[in-house]
Amino acid sequence: MKYTKQYINKSPKVYGQVWVVFDKDDYTDEQFNNAIKLNEYNSAWSNPNFEVWLLSHFKKVSNPLSKNDSLKELKKEFQNANLGNYSKNDNRLETAIQNCKEMYEQLKTTSSEASKNPCTTVFMLVEDLTKYLKSFYEKKSTFYSRFNRFFV
Repeated sequence: MKYTKQYINKSPKVYGQVWVVFDKDDYTDEQFNNAIKLNEYNSAWSNPNFEVWLLSHFKKVSNPLSKNDSLKELKKEFQNANLGNYSKNDNRLETAIQNCKEMYEQLKTTSSEASKNPCTTVFMLVEDLTKYLKSFYEKKSTFYSRFNRFFV
């Protein structure tokens, strides 16, 4: 959160909203609760992990789950919906972007968006977000490498 605050304060941009996302994962209850409580921005959190959000697309989740249980449940729901196997670090993003680009190119000359079926331009948003996140994490890495030299 300190990095988020520093980044926002140094940025020439004015942000309408800032969100910090937390997963419980392997953090203690105290660490998780304090992180959320001390956060000065909008927060979105998942307990035990982000997969609970994904699982909620398939069914109501009301009983406590471990990280492993939520992964197992999500994998089961993916299988039941004939979506293949769920993998936490799935590399299908590049495939989706490429497929959508090709779909878009095939229908590019079609006059109206409503007649471009099937088509999605979500890939454009994802590409921009990917570029932004890559730049963000590169800056973050540079910041931490400079900062860490004082503690080595």
